[in-house]
Amino acid sequence: MNLEIEKVHTKDEEVFRNLFQLFAYDFSEMMGMDVLDNGKYPELSDMDDYYSKDNYISYFIKVDGKLAGVAVLRFDDDSNYFRHFFIMRKYRRRKLGKNSVYKIFKTHPGKWRVSAFDYNKPAINFWKNVFDVYTEGEFIQQRRSDDKGVEFAFKNIQD
Repeated sequence: MNLEIEKVHTKDEEVFRNLFQLFAYDFSEMMGMDVLDNGKYPELSDMDDYYSKDNYISYFIKVDGKLAGVAVLRFDDDSNYFRHFFIMRKYRRRKLGKNSVYKIFKTHPGKWRVSAFDYNKPAINFWKNVFDVYTEGEFIQQRRSDDKGVEFAFKNIQD
């Protein structure tokens, strides 16, 4: 299995938005979201920022050249933040998500944060495991500042 992380550019907007429809579909089960009259889920208000603003980088995650997911990173003054992370169901439970995240951590050293809402138990378990293995237990787990979920953080120092 050949794993690739490919940067999203403005020219990739349609594909990026299509993947976010699949992401929204996954979330609809937990959030009770309905599709709009046009048959699509509502788009996030800041979605254009994910591939056009300097403080964001988005990646397509590919396996053997096929789209398998997407990662959206936001770079704040003091940390790197996983804004969104999505792996299509077909590719889950194959360590693809974990290996994608590790590649991204190695590409962008620094302080990292990720959070998940309380209702998203699979994400909480995933991120806790990713941080625990990658940092050998040297990470912080705390409540989000809005108290709606969990936040994980660690400092990634390259060799």
